[in-house]
Amino acid sequence: MSEGYPASTFDAEEAVSIVASQFERVEPERWDGSFFPLETRDDARAYCRHSYIPVERAEEVDLPLWLTKRGVLVRATKP
Repeated sequence: MSEGYPASTFDAEEAVSIVASQFERVEPERWDGSFFPLETRDDARAYCRHSYIPVERAEEVDLPLWLTKRGVLVRATKP
């Protein structure tokens, strides 16, 4: 579901370049995982409402729908 939460000014896709603009040494550790299943239509509807996704989308997805999370831990230092 590509629509949903409004765009953030800081997310996993941009974190490394943002941190690297201020620090000389940057070490990213990226992760991407499936963590939680939406098993029922009610679960999918609740997720849509919470995430600002049109509730009608809950009727279109195959269940269970696994929610994934992408992230990055950025370690940075200045000499």
